[in-house]
Amino acid sequence: MTNNAAVSGGTVVLFLYKCSMQFSIWTDWSAMDSYFEKQDKPTVFIVLGKEVIVDDERLATALSKLPELRREVLLLYYFVCYRDEAIGRQYGRCRSTINHRRNVALKQLRKEWEKLKHEEQKADTF
Repeated sequence: MTNNAAVSGGTVVLFLYKCSMQFSIWTDWSAMDSYFEKQDKPTVFIVLGKEVIVDDERLATALSKLPELRREVLLLYYFVCYRDEAIGRQYGRCRSTINHRRNVALKQLRKEWEKLKHEEQKADTF
């Protein structure tokens, strides 16, 4: 089951997948090779002793601009598959507080994402 949280404003640019793996059947192996050639260099975040690998450069940059607690709540929820209750136990907070912090963090992440997107578009025009 996926929990798709759109990070972009009007259009869906990015999805955060909660506890899901996307499998594709590749029939054209050259297409698979070109797919992996286009991948950005992964960024590793350490959260509660767990490595979280983010292979999208813009997402990693946007996440790194968030305050540490907000970043950790997002990474734990969307990448490590912790529920709000479990995250709350780790930080000594109730489930509703973690849920609120996650929603605030998503809004801030969306702003950072859009700012980076705008900067990339501006750099492309020069």
